[in-house]
Amino acid sequence: MIKCNVTVCGTVSRQAQMRANKEGTQFASFGINIVIPAKSGINKTVEISVAKTCNNLSELPPIQVGTRIEVAGILMFHKKGEALYLNLSATGINTFNASNNDGINGTMEFRGTLGKQIEDKTTKSGKSFTVFSAYSSEKDGDNY
Repeated sequence: MIKCNVTVCGTVSRQAQMRANKEGTQFASFGINIVIPAKSGINKTVEISVAKTCNNLSELPPIQVGTRIEVAGILMFHKKGEALYLNLSATGINTFNASNNDGINGTMEFRGTLGKQIEDKTTKSGKSFTVFSAYSSEKDGDNY
């Protein structure tokens, strides 16, 4: 289980709409696009699906497609086949103080088992980093 406490800054890509989960709890759902810069010059756009518990859309700040927005909450990763899905359970939404730069900032927690090979490597510019493989069968982030 990978769980990230993050603040995401990006552009609204899908209009907010009200939905209900299996228990009947109401929440607003919308999408955010974040452009991640690459050194090669070919930037990668990542879409994050956001859910915010509320009774109606009037409880949220105005969320229009194309609006810059900052969202704080818990980011979860889900992989189905080759597709990777990013879902953000929002605790706060801010439209008036959103940065002009896209980004994801925060901390990451991992619950699972590390693989046998853990390597410390160095980039060409001299920065060190660690490479490892891991797996987790934990599916419920609430039992963290």
